[in-house]
Amino acid sequence: MSNFMPQEKREAMRSAVLRSAALLFLKEGYAKTSLSRISGNSGVQISAVNREFQGKGNILCALVDYVIDGQFSTARELMAGGSDGVLYYALETALQLHITESSPAIKELYITAYQMPETLEHIRRSVVARLIKPSFSPYLPDASDEEFYLLDVVTGGIILSHMSMACSEGFTIADKTRRYLDASLRVYRVPEEKIQEAVAFTEQFDLSAAAQQTVQQMITALEAAPVSSA
Repeated sequence: MSNFMPQEKREAMRSAVLRSAALLFLKEGYAKTSLSRISGNSGVQISAVNREFQGKGNILCALVDYVIDGQFSTARELMAGGSDGVLYYALETALQLHITESSPAIKELYITAYQMPETLEHIRRSVVARLIKPSFSPYLPDASDEEFYLLDVVTGGIILSHMSMACSEGFTIADKTRRYLDASLRVYRVPEEKIQEAVAFTEQFDLSAAAQQTVQQMITALEAAPVSSA
């Protein structure tokens, strides 16, 4: 029997699976979400889910751009038309740290994405092109794309360690954000005074509220999207 599926039907099926998975990952976490739950919520048979994605990890990889877009969109809104690359990087990454503190399920989702080779590679390639190179080319004018990629390997490790570390009364999210920016911006040879400016810039925003709003906007958009069964 042929497994051929018309392109339109296949795209509708993929959309239904990704929508279901995204909602479950955001609300319940990656580990607690099974392929059978994704299948049941999406209306797509589990055999079709397995055939299309070959595992839960590939579903997460397909969702990475969606999550990154949500962060970038909120950061652009907060920038209110500003074009300073370092400040934008500081705001976007500070927002990411606050998003990871918004719920245990979301923290687990982000940490998983930064630990799985396929999702991490996708994150790096996307972020280098869209954020790292545009933000730091003035400080590293001779750096190649691959050099920016390798620098992001360093800062990716820094943000993973900060996301993984629990906040406490003695180590607040504000402390975490300041320490992350101080460490990561030095990797890109940002001058000391600019680092302090970037830290102060992020502190003028209520990033905890912005993080909650970003997550809720993603969930609302997903819940409002039409579901197609396959």
